[in-house]
Amino acid sequence: MTKKRIEAIRNRLDEVNLKKTPHRMMVLDVLDKEHSFLSAEDIYMRLKKDDASVSLSTVYRILETFVQTKLVSPISLDDSKPMLFEIAHNHHAHHLICRRCQKVIHVEHCPLQQYEAKLENDHGFTIDEHRLNFYGICGECASTNQ
Repeated sequence: MTKKRIEAIRNRLDEVNLKKTPHRMMVLDVLDKEHSFLSAEDIYMRLKKDDASVSLSTVYRILETFVQTKLVSPISLDDSKPMLFEIAHNHHAHHLICRRCQKVIHVEHCPLQQYEAKLENDHGFTIDEHRLNFYGICGECASTNQ
């Protein structure tokens, strides 16, 4: 891990007032290196491969804390699969999720802002967040007929 990456990870923990424990740093490092979602088990296996002395339950606790502090975003592929995680983005996004290969595609544009405003107005409700995931078959899986 480069000094620049270490500093970026430390800054993320500082922003949410979390201690910079070695295990937290390692979990953030694994997530920071990936450009896809990982399960807690995936993270654990990557850490064990690097001889990290961390337990799977510790990885789960760290991820729970990171989700609560919005350092990490969770996503569920479906009810039968484990939750997946990625470093949280500074922007709002939705996802297209392939049911065959589990690929997750970020969709940057959110068409729901006007609908949110209407719901708030119609129901006297203040919306502070929404999540929208679309499930189906990606083009690659459809073309290979997996």
